[in-house]
Amino acid sequence: MKKILVLGANGQLGQDFVRTCPSGYAILPFTRKDLDLENLDALHATLAPLEIQGIINTAAYHRSSECEAHPDKAFLLNCLLPRELAKIAREKESFLVHISTNFVFDGQKKKPYIEEDPPRPISTYGITRYMGELFIQSILQNHYIFRVACLFGKGGNKPGRENFVYKILKTAREGKEIKIIQDAITCPTFTMDLCSAAWEIIQNQRDYGVYHIANQGMASWYEFGLAIAKAGNLPLKAIPIKQDEFFGKEAQRPLFTPLASSKNIHLRPWQEALQEFVSSLIAEQESTQ
Repeated sequence: MKKILVLGANGQLGQDFVRTCPSGYAILPFTRKDLDLENLDALHATLAPLEIQGIINTAAYHRSSECEAHPDKAFLLNCLLPRELAKIAREKESFLVHISTNFVFDGQKKKPYIEEDPPRPISTYGITRYMGELFIQSILQNHYIFRVACLFGKGGNKPGRENFVYKILKTAREGKEIKIIQDAITCPTFTMDLCSAAWEIIQNQRDYGVYHIANQGMASWYEFGLAIAKAGNLPLKAIPIKQDEFFGKEAQRPLFTPLASSKNIHLRPWQEALQEFVSSLIAEQESTQ
């Protein structure tokens, strides 16, 4: 039985890594309550005694605007934390799975980004995330860097931090208007599909390196919002708006960042995954009424 430590186990993605864990692996879940990720000395002290064969890191400082306001914290969590995890994995001769982002790209390409495309981040968030990748690559051979984008899953329903699907469904049910960005293109990705693909890569001992894992297809946030409401059979009062107008003078964000893979990673279309997810939420809600 291989023991795998999951950091961020209570987050949207971490929860589904735990849910989809295949036989032959035992999960050691760590949440922010269990471990202060901003204290790297405590990180070492806590993980050093553990006998583990792998580390899955889903933790990061995700919010782009907050990274601009707090660059030191962004550097700590997005650069130094993965660096320390790579060192720990090297000491234990284990592998490291690190979740990265489509924001390592500048959005100037007109086709989905593949693994061989050179990163050119344009924000503090993107820069620190890419630096985290570089630290891992320079320290540890046994690494998987999984770049992902626009995630939705069951664990994304925490009050005040709801993912886009929960936010749209809530807004539609309340009959309120919502402004949605129409000129930024992404690739909506279901966390259950992502985690299943990630575990398959790990189980099959695919070559170490960078992988893009995303559901097939792309959409603007506006198109994604309309599709969410349609999947829930709800009317949506959506107002299209440009990204610059929506965020104002906050952090720069790339406009075109769909991901694709040149490494034979194929997930189903995002529309199919979305319908399954929304239908499951509706069925769950009806069963509790």
